[in-house]
Amino acid sequence: TPDYQALGAQSAYGLTFLSNIYYWRSAGYFDAAAQEKWLLHTWSLAVEAQFYVLYPIFVALMWRFWAGLKALTLGLLVLFVASLALNLVATFWQPTAAFYLLPTRGWELAAGGLVYLIARQDWVSAAIKARGFWLGWILVIGSFAFIEESFAWPGYWAILPVLGASLIILGQRETCFLTDNAVAQWLGDRSYSLYLWHWPLVVALYFAGLQSDWAWVLGFLTLSLLLAHLSYRFVEVPTRSYLSAASLRKEILAIAAAGAVIGMAAVSVKLFVFDGRVDSKIEIAANEAINRSAVIKKCTHPMRDMGFDNGCNFGEEYPKALVIGDSHADALIGALIHAGKSHGDSVFYRAMYGCPSIRDAKLYTSDESEREQDRACKKFNSDGIALLEEKPKNIPIVLINRFSSTLLGALPSEKTLSSEAKEFITKNIQHNKTQLTQTLCELSRQRNTFTIRPIPEMGIDVPKTLSRNIMFGRGNEDIKITLEA
Repeated sequence: TPDYQALGAQSAYGLTFLSNIYYWRSAGYFDAAAQEKWLLHTWSLAVEAQFYVLYPIFVALMWRFWAGLKALTLGLLVLFVASLALNLVATFWQPTAAFYLLPTRGWELAAGGLVYLIARQDWVSAAIKARGFWLGWILVIGSFAFIEESFAWPGYWAILPVLGASLIILGQRETCFLTDNAVAQWLGDRSYSLYLWHWPLVVALYFAGLQSDWAWVLGFLTLSLLLAHLSYRFVEVPTRSYLSAASLRKEILAIAAAGAVIGMAAVSVKLFVFDGRVDSKIEIAANEAINRSAVIKKCTHPMRDMGFDNGCNFGEEYPKALVIGDSHADALIGALIHAGKSHGDSVFYRAMYGCPSIRDAKLYTSDESEREQDRACKKFNSDGIALLEEKPKNIPIVLINRFSSTLLGALPSEKTLSSEAKEFITKNIQHNKTQLTQTLCELSRQRNTFTIRPIPEMGIDVPKTLSRNIMFGRGNEDIKITLEA
């Protein structure tokens, strides 16, 4: 199924510590929700691995040309400030890249290096360390209380927990009751294993539709602690002991062998379909999520694409219809192509995901990344209108768009939109209504113009929901839409 093959890709990238780049590049219009990505949490491990590869090189170069702790501290401080500044800018300019990539997250790791160097040089008095220690706890606990899901991240809000953790480490209070207790020590020893286990269990809850059932949530939390302990006891500790005692050659061979086995398995899962792995009904339902024409997909422009072609003509005869639209056109164009072929006619098609066929539509916030999409959409529409003027006037236009979003605002299920974006869209609804009327009038003066009324939207991914309902023996009561919606 698509979920299984996606897991193969995630495993391969996680194995090479490039999963942060994979999730950055795969984030997009039709990207799966975070709760559906089994190995999403490995993105942070990838960032750490990349930092730990580059940091020793940086230290070696600094020591080669400017030996001394003070020079090294200054150099690391410059990198820290540069990465932090890039993070603050990129969070609003390219938010996805800012979240996943090392240049915008490196300052969080560099903070640890700065704490170590400052402590080594005794630049901070014991009294300041003591006060900073408790201030650090206030910042960390305050982060849980004040930072919300809707906040741009990492951005300046990330400074709070990073500064808090840095102050706690700098304080060096080994006997503090908050950390010097059996529970904290037990969790600390198993924190890496716990991190590895917690997210797949969250995804499992989501797949089973139990994420809102507190009994199951608590049960899975307990299970994550148990699995973390078993991993720590029987995998982490023995592996660390063996690699520490083994020669460099044996260590490299052991890691390479394990990596090769896991890598081949991951690539096989990604590239090959294993029939009969699950019930055929599950596969049929799940595969509908990718039941899209590869040819049509090539003719639908991704968001932020500024290099447009002149559209696609399906059929050998001169087109009998000009189909223009967004992702909804991508979903319905196949029916028009089929109808055209059945009559020996062809269909012209041109569409862009997330771009309504409205001249000068206002959809997005003032963020730079979204202004880029806005510009791409405006150019796509202006080029399209110019292109249509070249077509014979006896060929009708069929507009297929998600006008419900443009004219009514975001659906309640669209949690990925920020509150600012929803507010901005709401404010511009009247503008879009006026512009749609003007656009339709402009087009209809040239030729017959047809619009497909907004298609009712479920608010859920039907193929995935249906396949999981079959897998877990549930009914399909959640696959419905109310008359009010």
